[in-house]
Amino acid sequence: MNTRSTIGVARPAALFLAVIAGATAAEKLDTAQRRELDTFFSNFSEARVESFTPGSLSDDALLSFALAHNYINKFKTLKVSRDKLSVLVPAESVDRTTEKYFGRTLGAHRGAPYSVPLADGEALPFSQVRTLTARGEAGHYQAEGIIYQPGGVGPLDVHATPQTWSRQGAEVQETARFTAVIDKVRTGGGERWVLREYRVRTVAPN
Repeated sequence: MNTRSTIGVARPAALFLAVIAGATAAEKLDTAQRRELDTFFSNFSEARVESFTPGSLSDDALLSFALAHNYINKFKTLKVSRDKLSVLVPAESVDRTTEKYFGRTLGAHRGAPYSVPLADGEALPFSQVRTLTARGEAGHYQAEGIIYQPGGVGPLDVHATPQTWSRQGAEVQETARFTAVIDKVRTGGGERWVLREYRVRTVAPN
């Protein structure tokens, strides 16, 4: 997650939150855990990932996410094209990104390195997790949360409450709510979250 400009990727679909069977009582999240999950899910909201069910995420959707994620969060590591109108994202960066966040890679790379047009800065949406609930098997969770859209590109504590933003005079609009299924995966360097299912419902503006 970052606050750089983004590129055009698919907008969230207006779907109702799914009620996922097999869930138990919600976990008690401390500040560090909540911030970690906020950041994890903000990676998807800032890239405007659409709803998907297990096994339905296409290579095109994976690629769109990887390009947006690298542009927003890894911009300084990307090479600028010769005409200076775009940046180039190598296949290796795409694979690292999709493996990290979705636990899989593209079936094949046909256009690498991928060219992403340079864009002006804009305020990026971000997410906050409201609940995390363990499901039947170990390391398997259901999360629910809110997606917000800030009104400007200035400094903003994305982990603060709407009440705090209001006191500070920040314009922040709730735009959607999400339900997700995530797994905690053990790796050589520790643990990470992987997104398995994602449902987004848009919210009418106040």
